[in-house]
Amino acid sequence: MFFDYTANADATASFVLSPTLTSRSTAGVQYVKNVFDRNGAFAENLAPGGTTVTAGSIPQADESTDKTVTIGAFVEQEFGFKGRLFVTAGLRTDKNSAFGKNFSAVYYPKLGVSWVVSDEPFFPKWSWLNSARLRGAFGASGVQPGTTDALRYFAPRTSNVDGLDAAAIVDSAIGNPNLKPERAREFEIGGEASLLDNRVNVELTYYNKRTQDALIARVVAPSVGGSVTRFENLGAVVNRGFEALINARLIDRPKFGFDVSANLSYNTNFIADMGGVPPIIGTTTSQVQGYPINGWWQRPYTFSDADGNGVITANEISVGPNMVFVGYANPRWEISGTTGFDLLDRKLRIEGLFDAKTGFYQLDGTERIRCQSRLNCRAEFDPTAPLWQQAAVVALRESGTTTQYGYIERADFLRLREASATYELPATVARAFRAERLSFTVAGRNLWKTTQFAGIDPEANYFGGATGIVSNFQTQPPPTYWTFRLNVAF
Repeated sequence: MFFDYTANADATASFVLSPTLTSRSTAGVQYVKNVFDRNGAFAENLAPGGTTVTAGSIPQADESTDKTVTIGAFVEQEFGFKGRLFVTAGLRTDKNSAFGKNFSAVYYPKLGVSWVVSDEPFFPKWSWLNSARLRGAFGASGVQPGTTDALRYFAPRTSNVDGLDAAAIVDSAIGNPNLKPERAREFEIGGEASLLDNRVNVELTYYNKRTQDALIARVVAPSVGGSVTRFENLGAVVNRGFEALINARLIDRPKFGFDVSANLSYNTNFIADMGGVPPIIGTTTSQVQGYPINGWWQRPYTFSDADGNGVITANEISVGPNMVFVGYANPRWEISGTTGFDLLDRKLRIEGLFDAKTGFYQLDGTERIRCQSRLNCRAEFDPTAPLWQQAAVVALRESGTTTQYGYIERADFLRLREASATYELPATVARAFRAERLSFTVAGRNLWKTTQFAGIDPEANYFGGATGIVSNFQTQPPPTYWTFRLNVAF
């Protein structure tokens, strides 16, 4: 069972300090408690006809409890000058039950400036520019450790003493009393503008974020007892990028309308400091200083059909001796575009949403396991399979140095994410339902895609969660589905 408890209290005071200067002060506190409780019972070797746990000859029970509490407080002060220049400063402090016992509380400051520069007397008065605003901000935030990451605790076991079972405990985790949250500081600059009688709106933002005290599971000597890893605040990660948004009403007539919207973002991230920890090398992803988080790493290979028979064999494969960086696990570019049409005296609205993601790679885990252990992929038995597919299998199974390099592919895609049509029924029909307005909508999602990724789908998500890594491993792609909706407004 999950229980979430939240309590918030805040107060705001606003003042007009002078004809040109305003003030707003805010202070508050917050309490958040998350509890997860689970009790389970099961049994093996049920008697014939048995359908309950008590009918089993080998009963077992388990339970789990996870509780996290956060207490926070904040203050914020804003000053406004002539209704066009605003300066905001604030400070938040948090104390969390997951912090180590040697760490008390964390403090997060923030500072922001917003300036409607187009309202200044010195700003040029252009007929095509309606308004322009510049903004900048600096702030800090954090990520709390896991509930028990800081704790030293033990696990119960059954031990044999003089031929009899006895309760015992063993080391389970060594904990870290100095554990504290990851701390991120970020600054951003940007602006917005409205153009052409407010028919076009543009937003631009650049951000630079550095995360210090990153929570990393560091390997410790087995001689200390318990687990061989413990979480420590090590290293730093940098994220930089920009975002752009444009909305435009290209045609705005009483009987017909046409508008478009485009959103573009770019991100680059890398591990700036490992805190003295050597590279963390995984089977397919690794954490290496100077490279992106969870980057794909594999031994590369080259191949050649030397005898020209159309079949790649082990002696035609050359696998490199070292792991090399293959690419990002998460998209570097994300682009989405929406277009809409208003037809039939604006009674019919048709919209389409396109989504594109580029600059990243994905492991085709489904094909990899079919070729490696299940031996039922095309390249295993079809001599007409493309040479690159044959080479991937040979490098994986027969080269003497296993590598999944051939199954980590560029995963760029363009997808028609959604299309919809909404028709507003005549007022006479709405009145029949005693309604003010009545409309009907039909919408489809994940209707079309194009990609060079050879797997089932670039978005067939198996892994993910906190890491954000998507890996196609025996999972279905995002389904195509349709919805039909009747909207009634009274």
